[in-house]
Amino acid sequence: MKGEETMTYFGVLVPMVTPCSRKGEIDLRGVRAVCDEMLGAGSTGMFLMGSTGRGPWFGREDRARICREVADHVGPDVPLFAGCMANGLSEMVEHAKASADAGAHFAVVTSPGYFKYEQSELESILLQFADASPLKVLLYDVPVYTGAKLAVESIVRLLKHGNIVGMKDSTADADRLHEVMKAVRDVGGVYFLQGREHLLAETMLAGGSGVVTTFSHFAPRPFVSLCGATISGRKELADAIQTEITRLYQLVVGCLEKRPGISTLFHMVNIALQRRG
Repeated sequence: MKGEETMTYFGVLVPMVTPCSRKGEIDLRGVRAVCDEMLGAGSTGMFLMGSTGRGPWFGREDRARICREVADHVGPDVPLFAGCMANGLSEMVEHAKASADAGAHFAVVTSPGYFKYEQSELESILLQFADASPLKVLLYDVPVYTGAKLAVESIVRLLKHGNIVGMKDSTADADRLHEVMKAVRDVGGVYFLQGREHLLAETMLAGGSGVVTTFSHFAPRPFVSLCGATISGRKELADAIQTEITRLYQLVVGCLEKRPGISTLFHMVNIALQRRG
């Protein structure tokens, strides 16, 4: 319940890639295979049509098709989060309705793109979305894509909405991390999920709910182990796993500095998944 001054534990939420053929056709066998590997490694839930899943690339029918395929394959007991990002409120709500019909349990939403908004405008849009969504809502703060970072005060007000269950933080803002986490903890009974690889252990050791990282596609088990280590109070083990994850993070960042297009990251993930069959 909200107001208990705690954050709800979740574990590893996989921001799932969307496997496609070379012609761009959705590879449903690949979709099922990724689900099987990630859940088999101990991940808790699946997040479809996010940044890693190239959600904005796909139309409503394809989004619903992918969501239905995953929902049918993994069954009703696996929490299924669906990205509902769009440039306007009406389309965001339509994505939420279609995702609900396709078997999702939660709607994930960012600040809308394209225009620059004041904080009060962002709050209004996100609150209207929460009012209209047939699914429980997870906020996704990712300014690298939206161009806007939610203020701490805005986060608190939004999390008090009865239909908003928590947030994913992908701001990479280490300086304000604990300020945001304190604010979320004070609301109580909600999720705080970390999306930046170099901040996972720090977040979890401070009481975070779980992790949502693209890099779980390179090797899912270390991220499951990191969550397990933090929840059982094994700080040294968590720090050691984090050190290895940070090395991977630095390697990928180095590649992106040389070739900054998002296709560089997708290509690396693609190779990793192919090598594991």
